[in-house]
Amino acid sequence: RGRDEGDIVDYTVPFFFLDRLAVDVQRGIVTLHEREGSTPSASDAAVPEYAPRCLPVVFRMDHAMATIWDQIAKRFRMSSRPEHIVNYVGPVCEHPRLLGISCRQGPEGEQLWDDGSRYVGSWEAHVYHGQGQLLD
Repeated sequence: RGRDEGDIVDYTVPFFFLDRLAVDVQRGIVTLHEREGSTPSASDAAVPEYAPRCLPVVFRMDHAMATIWDQIAKRFRMSSRPEHIVNYVGPVCEHPRLLGISCRQGPEGEQLWDDGSRYVGSWEAHVYHGQGQLLD
């Protein structure tokens, strides 16, 4: 979704739809690459307003800004698809409806949240299930 601000275009793409971003520092180009199967087609019945209509998104910037984007992409590992769930250790499976998305599934998984609380136990379809403990 884009908004024209005269000499600047404000464009928002939720990270859910992105697989990775690529930065070409020498040319000052940043490319946001689509996650396979995440962008709805025009024929999809209920396309959310926030869904991008066209990916990849490519934009140009000066060398200094491209260097900053490159450092951020490397620091937060945005140049490749994430292969794990943050702060989770345990079994996972492919999400049944969202291509390329992992979900917690199976016995003996452990999730730690930023507030220090954690859950240790079984998971089914990404939620607590069966035996487990929620610890403060």
